[in-house]
This record gives sequence, C-alpha cells and structure tokens, in this order.
Amino acid sequence: MDAMIKKDYFLLSLYDKESYVDFVKELNKLGEFNLLATAGTAAWCRKQGVECETIEDVFELSPRLQGQVKTLHPDLYTALLADSGEGLNIKGVAVDLTPFHVENGEINLKKVDIGGVSMLRAAAKNYHQVLPVVDQSTAELLIENYPPTEQIRRRLARKAIERCLSYDAEFAGCLDPGAPEFPSSPCRLSSLRYGENPHQEAAFYSKFGTELPFKQLAGEALSYTNCLDLRAALRILGDQRPEASMIKHTNPTGWSAAERLETAIKSAWSGDPKSAYGGVLGVNRTFTTECLEQVEEYFIEAIAAPDFENEVVEALTNQPRPRLIEASPVIFETGEEFKSFADLYLYQSVEAGDDIYKGWRTVSESKPTEEEELGLQQMWRLVRFVTSNAAVVGTRDMVLGVGAGQQSRVDAVEIAVQKLREHHSHFKESLVLASDGFFPFPDNVEVAAQAGVDAIVVPGGSIRDDEVIAAANQNEISLVFTDMRLFSH
Repeated sequence: MDAMIKKDYFLLSLYDKESYVDFVKELNKLGEFNLLATAGTAAWCRKQGVECETIEDVFELSPRLQGQVKTLHPDLYTALLADSGEGLNIKGVAVDLTPFHVENGEINLKKVDIGGVSMLRAAAKNYHQVLPVVDQSTAELLIENYPPTEQIRRRLARKAIERCLSYDAEFAGCLDPGAPEFPSSPCRLSSLRYGENPHQEAAFYSKFGTELPFKQLAGEALSYTNCLDLRAALRILGDQRPEASMIKHTNPTGWSAAERLETAIKSAWSGDPKSAYGGVLGVNRTFTTECLEQVEEYFIEAIAAPDFENEVVEALTNQPRPRLIEASPVIFETGEEFKSFADLYLYQSVEAGDDIYKGWRTVSESKPTEEEELGLQQMWRLVRFVTSNAAVVGTRDMVLGVGAGQQSRVDAVEIAVQKLREHHSHFKESLVLASDGFFPFPDNVEVAAQAGVDAIVVPGGSIRDDEVIAAANQNEISLVFTDMRLFSH
C-alpha cells in the first residue's frame, strides 16, 4: 500500500457492468486515474483489457456479511473526503446502485445497496475533489466535458444526490407499497422559456431526480403553458387505433380516431378549427411526412408523438415551431397525481384503464345501440381530461363539441352543443354526450335533445335524477349512469 499512497484513483462500483464498457474504456484513455473496484468489478475490467486494482488489496479489506459490507471502511472514506494531496486520493466514483429484489411480494433487504449510496453522498459532499457518476447520462457528461468545470462538478454532485433520493424513495415504496411515492425534495431538471406569462420564471422539477420523460427534436424552447398542453395532448390518447388530439389551454378542441393517422389529424383539427389555432397536437403513432403535409396549413405550437420520421425532423430543424416533442402517452400512466398547495403537496390517486367503465347501468327506457355504446365509452374516456364543469359531444370516432371550465353544468352542455351546430351540423346519427358530473336539473337533457343527441352518459347522483330520467324518456334519449364522477381541476 505504501508504494501506491500518492496515486489518484477512480473507484468503480457497478451492478450493470456491461452498460459501462465504453465509459470504463474512455476513462482509462484519459490516463488521469488508476481504476479501483471491488474484486468482481476489477476482474470484469481486466476482461475488457483495462487494468484495475481491488479495494481489497489497496485498503487490505475483506467483505463481510456475505458481501453486504464491502466498501464501508474508514480508510476508503478518508480517501473520498480528504483534500487533494493528503495521502491516497479517490478522485471519482462511478456507482450503479444495486436494484431492489422483490420476491413473493417482499423486498430482499440483504440486496439493498448501502455502500453505494454512502459513496455517492461522500463524493457529492467533496465535489471539488471527487467526480460522481450515477448513470449513462452523467458518464457521458463527464467524458465529454473533461477536465470538468466548476459548473460540471456541481451538476454531477446534484445528480448524485438526486439518485440517492430516488433510491431512498424506491426503498420506502418497497417497504410500504400502498403509500404514494412522495417527493421529499423535488429536483430541478431544466429551465423553461417562461411561465404562464412571459414575465414569469418556470422550470421542470422532478419528484426523485429522474430524467425528463421526453426529448425535444426541433423548435424553440418550451414554455410552461406548452408543457401543460403537451401533457393534456398525450394523456387523452388511447392505443387501440391511430388517434390525434388538439389541445388549447389544457382542454381538447378536437380528438379523432381513424384507420390512418393523417385522417385522424385532419378530423381533430376540424373539431373546432377556430379554437385549435395556436394549439398543441398529440398523436399516438409515428409522425410521418404525410402527417406533416396535413398540418402545414395549420398554426400549431408543438407536436407530440412517440417518434418522428427523419424527414420530418430535418424539415423543421431550423423552424421555431411547431416544436417536435418525442414522447409516449404511457409516461402519464403513473396512477398518482401531485399538485402544489402553498408549501405543501396535494396527492390523489388516478383511476386507471377500464376502471372508468365499471358499474355502468342504463336507466332510461331506450337502450343505446352498439354504435352509441362505443361512442359513450369514448366520450366518457375523454371528458375526464376536460376542465370541470365539462361536457363533450361526439361519436365513437370524433369529438364534435366541448364545453369546458364552466361554473354551471348546463352552460357546459350548451357550449358543447353550440360547437356542434357551428362546425358539424351535418352529423345526425349516433350522437352522444358525456358529462363529468351529474345533471342537477333536466334542462341539460332538453338542450342535448334539441341538438339531436341520441345517448348520454353521466355519473348520476342528483336529488333530481328521477326528473332527469323522465326528460330522457320523453325525448327518447338513452341515458347511462356510471356512479363515478370525473371532475378535473
């Protein structure tokens, strides 16, 4: 050990070693460090043609508790926390934390990584001297920016602490699976162009230090409102058929499903073309050049899609808009939702999948046809993403009118019907309407009947349900109660 006391080391503690082959080789090429690892990782490094010493030899350690204790040693942490030049120095750590092993519903506590988290915290504390790496993105950041500036060092240290927070949160979730994952300290990921208005600052924060769940491929920087609309555009999409949604101020101006995506896009825009101007488009299939030709005449702030053809990206690379956002609707299938409340967080669970269709019952004399039933299911799925009080009228393939954010239920229905008459008066068959809350009075049914609506789906639960049902029977409208409210605020 005396002969090596003045060496600078980069310590490796890697669970998924194969993911770090390129990093280890690039790190070795720098020629700045001697690599150091536990016996298993050191042997793997040598197989890659990279020399690596073992902590067992350098610090004269031996693993304890069947390998649970490998790196928890005063000499090792002295090397991590010491100022440069004070004996043996560890100048960097790459830690790929051991994932949690859940067997028969129980976490294997012996597999929980203690040493890795401790080394990351020590490295972050001494970031002026030690470079922490926690994943592929930080590995690339270090190699591409070596030697690192103060800013890069701080960023790596922040990522290390965020990874520790994420690991701790996942650990807590394994111990008590029924409790929501709660952000103990949200982490700032990136700045946004501005907030809801240009004078307001805005940024992306992560619950537990995760990366942004999307990639921007083209266009100017996103604003706060762009992000809210992108979220709305993606959440509303299903996966059974090609679908497109047009969003303005978090509410749909149109939605459509069709055999071809470009057809769905055209129908989504025509849902309410006046309101769609300057909105955000979301689709659930690859955005092709044919899709681009369809939207060239539209003014759209951003387009969200699972992926884009290269020709589309190339065509819009130097354009400020539409922004191209590569993201999948599945990123919002988390089953939970948090909102800020002063310096607190509000949490609520989010209903999933087919749960919203359970308990449906037809309460009118008229029963919905098969086509109307499919339309009711679609409009019910969509109305939960419209700001309350909300009403949506349409068919199984297309939204024809939306009434959003009204204090009065009947006002929401009247606005949805007004949009229907203004843009789609030629639709006469299988028209359905969904309301996110019960009808407090039968006037809602009367308004829908005058517009030619054939079937309605609502939660039910009003003290005047009998009057509402009677109005439906009088107008020969099929009325379905769901016994589930879908308010959205």
